[in-house]
Parts: sequence; structure tokens; C-alpha cells
Amino acid sequence: MTHHIPSSWLRPKKELFMGGGFNTARIQQKAPFMGLVIGLMIVQLALTYYTMEALSKNVAFQDYMKANLWVLILAFILPIVIILVLALVPMSMYLKLMLFTLFSLLFGLMLSAIRTRVPPQVVKAAMIATLGIFVSMFIVGLVMAGFGYDLFWLGVILFILLIMLLIAGVVMLFTDPSKKALRIRAILVIILFAIYVLFDTNQIIMRDYNGDYVTASIDYYLDVINIFTALLEVLSNGN
Repeated sequence: MTHHIPSSWLRPKKELFMGGGFNTARIQQKAPFMGLVIGLMIVQLALTYYTMEALSKNVAFQDYMKANLWVLILAFILPIVIILVLALVPMSMYLKLMLFTLFSLLFGLMLSAIRTRVPPQVVKAAMIATLGIFVSMFIVGLVMAGFGYDLFWLGVILFILLIMLLIAGVVMLFTDPSKKALRIRAILVIILFAIYVLFDTNQIIMRDYNGDYVTASIDYYLDVINIFTALLEVLSNGN
């Protein structure tokens, strides 16, 4: 499970919306920005997917990774480092975009090792379910923002839950958890990041990103990729 950037912790400078009648003006005002966010997310997800598919079918590469475990370990560590750098280090949007692209490639490399162990029908089912979850929670997020409800307060709660699940994941790496325990954790990850989709959608509408569509797109990307990988865990019965 990958860290989620807590970019929405910064309160917008303007007064927080606290509910009211449904107002499409807020959504319409952010429509061009949301289009850039969604478009970039789709491009990066496609990059991750095609990297995963290409490398999973490359027998020589997979044999090399099996013989050199450090490659897979590096592919696991580097994306986490990149996310931390993106979250903590101020940088231009273009540099952020380059790091985002590198992250997408590395994550595709890491997923390629998983892809070789998962049947194609499971991958397809996980993709369809991920799309359904994203679209559903995206719509709920838009509706809540349209009614003027600012879910800023939810960010801290979600981040604490994320840390708890990360700790549980680390513990499971050094123990021998049952398939049931792995499945339960994966289901909790799906629920958490489904709520994150709602939260991120709400915050994109409610706060000012100052044109930084890359950060907003990274948030969505992490939501989707975590839901997808957790679904793979659930649908493959913890294998």
C-alpha cells in the first residue's frame, strides 16, 4: 500500500462552505481544472498498466528479477521515497510531473511481479471493480461539494487510519498472517481509499490548488492504485 499525499491539509484561504442548497456554480468553476486532473491520472494509470503488462510478459526480465531480488526491493522502496519527496519538498509543477511519471513507471515494474501470479480474469475483474468504486465515490464527492459540505476535517482521520493500516502491513511482512487476516486488511484498504476518492473530489472542488493539477492527480492516482492492488488481493483469495 502506497502513502497518500496529505495535500488537502492546508485550509483554503476563503471561508469554508458549511452546507446549503445545491450549487452547480462551484462544480462548473472547477470543471476545467478537474478535467486536467482526471486526464493526467488516466495517462499515468495507462503508463503503469502498460509497463506492468509488458514486463510481466518479458520472461527474461522476470527471470532477472527472481535472480536479483534487490531489483524488486528497490522498485518497492523508490516509489515510497518519491511520494515522500513530492509531499514534503517544494518544487515546480514540471519537476513534480517528471517525478510522478517516474513513480508510475516504477509502480508498473513492481506490479509486473504480481501480474505473473494473478490470472487475467482476476486482473480484469479488479479493473472493472476499481472503475466502479472510483466513479461512484467521485459522484458522491461532487454532490457533497455541490451542497457546500467541506470535508476538510475528514483528512486527519483518514490519514490516521492509513498509518494504522501501513503499520499492520509492515507487521504482516515479518509474521505469518492467515489468508483471512490478509483479506480483511485488503478489504479495509479498499474502504479507506474509496472514502479517499470522495474526500479528494470534495477538496478539489472546495479548495484552491493554485493551478497545481499534478498534486490533485497524484492523490487520485494513489487512490485508484491502492484500490486496485487491494482488489487483486481479495479476488485472488490472499495469494
